[in-house]
Amino acid sequence: GWTNEIREQDWENSVYTWARGHHGLYVHLSDDRGETFERTVKIDCGAYQNGYTRTGVIELADGRVAYSVAEHPVNRHVYLLSSGNGGVTWDSPVVICESSGAAFSEPDIAEVAPNELYCILRWECRDPFSGGYYLHGCRSVDGGKTWSSPETTTMDGIPGHLLVLSDGRLLCTYARRKAPFGIYASVSEDGGSSWLTDQEIIIRDDLPNRD
Repeated sequence: GWTNEIREQDWENSVYTWARGHHGLYVHLSDDRGETFERTVKIDCGAYQNGYTRTGVIELADGRVAYSVAEHPVNRHVYLLSSGNGGVTWDSPVVICESSGAAFSEPDIAEVAPNELYCILRWECRDPFSGGYYLHGCRSVDGGKTWSSPETTTMDGIPGHLLVLSDGRLLCTYARRKAPFGIYASVSEDGGSSWLTDQEIIIRDDLPNRD
């Protein structure tokens, strides 16, 4: 889990396959298509405390690289970082949404139309009626400069991962946190405005627990 310093031998004692620290947000750059990574750049998070998400950057139609992250460990703000030169330098952060009470976290973004971005968000409140954890979504129609308020989707599972399919539809995969535990997916035909959860795809439904 959380640590200020990781040593190679610490992995043998860890119950997790990941580690996070409190030293900021970094990108590693490769000049040979991922064979080696010889440059590391620290991203200026501005007024926000560090940044975390499970997903990587996406390349936008205008050539920018975009990266959506949430503050950690406080989870007060979800914000967007963008770079116009492949990650060497980064523009100032832009707030996607701000949490009060239960937090939004682990964002992922997709470009669903030119200059139009859709963001899927993990939401830590359990629905009192269904017992589910529903993803939220918000949108920017100006290339990420401003964002709509997050709205609840019909997808029961967290966190979400977005993929624009070759036919233009938007696919979201997510983990079901109530029995039967598993990995599920839904498709949107309108850039995330609605989701075909009545045609939900079961990738697997035999996992032993919610994690």
